[in-house]
Amino acid sequence: MKAKGDELKKGRVNEYDLLRVTATILVVIGHSCYLVMGGVHYEVPADSSWVYDSNLFRIIRFLSGWVYGFHMPLFFLLSGAVYRLKEEDGLKRLACNKLKRLIIPYYLCGLLFMLPVKLMTGYYNADNYNEAVVKFLVGKGDGHLWFLPALFWCFIIFWCLHRLVGKRNIYPVLVLAALIQYFHGQLPFDFFLFKRGMGYLFWFVLGYWFDGVRKKLSEYSYYEYGVCKFLFLLEIMILDIKIDFLNDFFVIIICSYAVYLLCIILVKKYEELCERWGFRLLLRHSMHIYLFHDPLEYAVLLAAFSYGWLSSRLGCLAYMGMRIIGVIILSVVMGYIVDKLKSRLLKIS
Repeated sequence: MKAKGDELKKGRVNEYDLLRVTATILVVIGHSCYLVMGGVHYEVPADSSWVYDSNLFRIIRFLSGWVYGFHMPLFFLLSGAVYRLKEEDGLKRLACNKLKRLIIPYYLCGLLFMLPVKLMTGYYNADNYNEAVVKFLVGKGDGHLWFLPALFWCFIIFWCLHRLVGKRNIYPVLVLAALIQYFHGQLPFDFFLFKRGMGYLFWFVLGYWFDGVRKKLSEYSYYEYGVCKFLFLLEIMILDIKIDFLNDFFVIIICSYAVYLLCIILVKKYEELCERWGFRLLLRHSMHIYLFHDPLEYAVLLAAFSYGWLSSRLGCLAYMGMRIIGVIILSVVMGYIVDKLKSRLLKIS
């Protein structure tokens, strides 16, 4: 296993890698149970198999709803934490890098894949498709890709705030980010999902702060403390499910920290986990999974309800398997193809 110092020098931390893969899978699970797709409202047929209402499917539907309570703030937290590992000094360099990594994929995936798939699956029709394309181009459309430009603005605004306040003290930036996030809806302008990004700025800055104190936390050095903390947070989450006493802010904090603790526990318990082929494959294509999975969900929905999958036990299992495992595999395959095409284009140029 690689030493921690080597990982930090290369801008990688094993628990962050595991957290990225885990968060990506959680997003897929979160999107795996919706039945409303734009103007199309699917209804479970009366002759559906008992499997659809089995305990297994109830657990999956519960997980889908639970994940929705914190999965996007978790991504912003993780992005802020990883940024601290390899922070860039110049605003121009930062903007160019994030344009390449976030905005270009937003347009390429949206125009060449997401929008066409939505058209083919009935989300859009011939009458409103052109309008949907125009809205997407200016950042006013719907769809899961909103995260990319929103995250872009978090990088840019955080860089400006950090330099304005002074790089030595992150706490004033946290306060400013909290104020901006609280009042983001009242900002006098909005350009290319700027307001959406400011609605998550605090979580990004909190992730940046967290990486600065991460090695001082007890679970970073002592495995037992991590397990105890995780079990304690698990008890709180179970209690909240029963009596619903936590507000949204604390749900995000507790659930995100619990997932992070679980990653720490797994990394310490299974030292070679992050070096295994399957994990490295998922990590390498985590961005592709995020980009491609949601439109693929529409395709699975269309196929399942067009051909009556839910009327049989095997069909129900195939339906849910495709909505989680299937779309991950297809996204990885598509990502592999995209990487190969990109490599060939670079060689030609």
